[in-house]
Amino acid sequence: MSHFRLDRIYALAFGVIIVLVICFLCLRMQRFNSLKSAKASDMSELARLNARLNQAMVSEGLATDIPIYDPNIKITSGLMRLNRTMIQPILKPASGKRDAAVFYIRALNAYNKQRQPYLFDRALRTYIHEPPITQAELVDILTGAGQRHCNFYVLWHNRPEFAFIRYAAVRYTHLRTTRRISFQRYADPFQQPSFITPMRSLAQVAMNRGLTDEKHGEYAAAKRIDLAVIRMGAHLQENPGSLSQLELGFDITRNGLHYLVHLLRKHGTAGELKRYNRLANIVDSALMAERLKYADLDDVEMSAITAQDDPSPMWRVEAVVSLISRLKRDDLNGEQRRLAQAVLWEAKHGNVGWVRQTVAYMEHLPTVAYADSKINTHTKMRSDPPSELGL
Repeated sequence: MSHFRLDRIYALAFGVIIVLVICFLCLRMQRFNSLKSAKASDMSELARLNARLNQAMVSEGLATDIPIYDPNIKITSGLMRLNRTMIQPILKPASGKRDAAVFYIRALNAYNKQRQPYLFDRALRTYIHEPPITQAELVDILTGAGQRHCNFYVLWHNRPEFAFIRYAAVRYTHLRTTRRISFQRYADPFQQPSFITPMRSLAQVAMNRGLTDEKHGEYAAAKRIDLAVIRMGAHLQENPGSLSQLELGFDITRNGLHYLVHLLRKHGTAGELKRYNRLANIVDSALMAERLKYADLDDVEMSAITAQDDPSPMWRVEAVVSLISRLKRDDLNGEQRRLAQAVLWEAKHGNVGWVRQTVAYMEHLPTVAYADSKINTHTKMRSDPPSELGL
């Protein structure tokens, strides 16, 4: 009889333990969901602002009823979309079915080839004389702006299809060397893409051509160029391979709008000037949202949410880099460390190849080399044994 009572006591104790474990897991899930709700409430004011701006754009006929960007807690890299009706009737609607990157890369490589001699003639000057854009390069930019989508990172048989051609010359000789750099998403998040500076220069010389056309009285041609540059900046934001490419897209778009507004102040109508000033405000608010999102990654819980739920691979990469950085600095409490390790384990075994490569790279990067790589973006990986992150 005593043995029977003892078995019942053991069974009851075991059942109580199971109930307590289930309650603990439910509380953890509830806390994680409350973090998402808090993030949604923090972004509600910005979402309402951009919803009003988008409604005003629709009423002005500048945009369709598609939101300028999705006003929810996931602010993605595609948060700003320039609609096809924006550039009518100066530029044809963006109805092309080809990849706009084909034309942009062709213009970029052609321009970079004629740009190299100017780099060698820089001498001790603090600036570079950039060559003017050619008609063929300008046509490629206009054609690319007429396409609906853009992706620089297309794969063909698991290899990058597009490449940036870097030309190198030896001073006072006719020797020329070329280096083919594929458009690929690097596992090292601090590696600067080589096409950033030439692409910015290409956009600038295109806008300089627009200024020349304006001086010659060809206002429609100048406006068409500015609108194409604005669309090119928007295309750079569609599938970014790095945060620097996303910032480049915003920079080009804002510069194009600056040149266009300056043109419309002298040769445009009041309605056009009002619409494009409003579009410039929308782009500024989108840029602010993008930088606020990057600042939020310093929080462990927000980084965990971004690494798991964000639809943009670029933001997932930034989130896992932030988590690994906090683990390497060893400034997390026990609960935060367990959360970061669980999220990183999921990212390392997830279905996004770019995220997996970044986690593997950062995992095997020693702490000292990691700190140096934040200062020098070209720091090479060392051959030290991998650090333990608990992944």
